[in-house]
Amino acid sequence: MTMFIVLLLLANGLIAYYCYLNAKLKGYPVITFLVLGTLPYFNLVVLVYLLFLPNLKNHPDIEENSIIS
Repeated sequence: MTMFIVLLLLANGLIAYYCYLNAKLKGYPVITFLVLGTLPYFNLVVLVYLLFLPNLKNHPDIEENSIIS
């Protein structure tokens, strides 16, 4: 049972780290995706969502035309 919990924590940590790397690579808030990536049962949803988001570093006009600014 202990080995199962260790493997689950290791997989959760790897998914959170991969979310961190993708958020940093694409230009999204790193802390937000890192925290959301550490939540069990929610981290895979966040990872898939992050994989389909566009790269903000290649499209600077996306940030300029946002509703907030």
